[in-house]
Amino acid sequence: MSTRKKELLQFLKKNGGMASFSQINEAGFNKALIKTCLTNNDIEKLDRGLYILSKGMSPANLDFVAVSIKAPKGTICLISALAFHQATDEIPSNIDVAIPRGTHENKINFPPVKYPNSDLEL
Repeated sequence: MSTRKKELLQFLKKNGGMASFSQINEAGFNKALIKTCLTNNDIEKLDRGLYILSKGMSPANLDFVAVSIKAPKGTICLISALAFHQATDEIPSNIDVAIPRGTHENKINFPPVKYPNSDLEL
């Protein structure tokens, strides 16, 4: 295993086993290395621009971690927040994310996300 590949896997471990493409890129790793790791099944692609270690670590509350990386300005709300804090018996079918007014709704395929309309200032 190459040194850069080991460094990338170590970087992902430091980040709880998951990172976005921009985080990986800012850390100095390139697309070719990511593609090599994907081909060798060292990492998996959860969603567009979101990568996770294939073996070993799996973050607790994977869905919430994925949403927080893909929508960094968002706030998990409604039934999703209650479920996270174990304050409800309901299992949400999607994750509700409130975003500040004027913020772009990021396209997230995993997990299913819903952006409820809100006039609140966050």
